[in-house]
Amino acid sequence: MSATRSDNPDLGFAWACLLAGAITFDEFRTWAEHVVTVTPADDLPPYMIDVMMAEDRLSVTTGLRNLIGFWPSDPLLEGDGRSAALSGLTALRGTHRPDDAGMSAQQSLAALTRHPEIAARFAAVFPFLPNPQVAA
Repeated sequence: MSATRSDNPDLGFAWACLLAGAITFDEFRTWAEHVVTVTPADDLPPYMIDVMMAEDRLSVTTGLRNLIGFWPSDPLLEGDGRSAALSGLTALRGTHRPDDAGMSAQQSLAALTRHPEIAARFAAVFPFLPNPQVAA
């Protein structure tokens, strides 16, 4: 994992998954612990310890900038409806909320089907979670 202020796509993806409801706060913290465990100390951004130690969902969802000093992002989620595909992950994982997603579970799954790279990214970033399977 490479996560610096200018290169933070894994953190950006994990955070976007948390915001979308594709992962729980506990899963987000497990991800942070995983990153801290597998990343050599010299390569680990200091803020990852802060992320791992976050005590509640609110401090990460709305206060991440205060915690680490910037808003993380993942270029993979920019444009072309890819961020909508995150809602497809919520449908696959049984956490879909149409009011939050702005679309039905079927529409969310269709967005994920159009962007299977989002499911592949999920599997790569969260290797300790079940791999979401998108129907072809």
